[in-house]
Amino acid sequence: MARKETPENQLKKVWRNHSPQWKDKDKSRISEEELYELMGNIFCPGPFYFFVFDFLQHDFVYVNRKVKEVLGYEPEKVNIRSFTERIIEEDIEHLAKCEKKAGNFFFNYLPKPLIPKYKVSYCFRIKDAHKVEKQLLHQSFVLGIDDRDTILNTLVVHSDITHLSLPLSKTISFMSLNEEPHYLGLSPEDEAFSKPGLPSPLSQREKEVLRLFAEGDNDQDISKKLHLSVHTIHTHRNNIRSKLGCRNTAQAVAIAIRNGWI
Repeated sequence: MARKETPENQLKKVWRNHSPQWKDKDKSRISEEELYELMGNIFCPGPFYFFVFDFLQHDFVYVNRKVKEVLGYEPEKVNIRSFTERIIEEDIEHLAKCEKKAGNFFFNYLPKPLIPKYKVSYCFRIKDAHKVEKQLLHQSFVLGIDDRDTILNTLVVHSDITHLSLPLSKTISFMSLNEEPHYLGLSPEDEAFSKPGLPSPLSQREKEVLRLFAEGDNDQDISKKLHLSVHTIHTHRNNIRSKLGCRNTAQAVAIAIRNGWI
């Protein structure tokens, strides 16, 4: 009987296609302060941690200490093997297909100057240190590419969205960090990138309010920033929940992020 391939090796097969054979270490090095600055490109609708993935080593070269709070793992003990072994088995294939789709998007579809201007988003499930299943929202973007157009490293952020009780999405989205078009709700099964993004049912003001909620502001904070009454903010929040069919604001934030509306 053929030996079953490990989750680690399944993913490494995908990454190998876009991995550098050499690397200027000074070019790919990035400080913790710079990582926190880059986090401004990511919305986190729940507890989160982040790490830097190195495509030469096919492993993490930096793991944020918050992984202990979210998954119960000691940062220094987290590597690609220990991490992938804890991913729910039926999600490994989905994750591998998403990573392959991402590679095709960045290197076979997207113009090279736009590569750092997009982030990837999809969901998967993993077991924490207590063997409790959690759903994570994966968001990542390329930190650097080399002269041969291969990835040096990526910044990856995982938000715990288990509390939102959302069904697991089997799609992948590519969202612009600037004004480029989004590619939302794509199937990782095929090579097409032509599916248009879902139109947002939210007004511009509602998206602005929801974005501030996503950044951690409360009603009073948003009221001051937008120069609106707290009552108006309450009204916007209720309208957002109603339009998106959500029980709470955190769930609305998660849906909006997954669809690229904020």
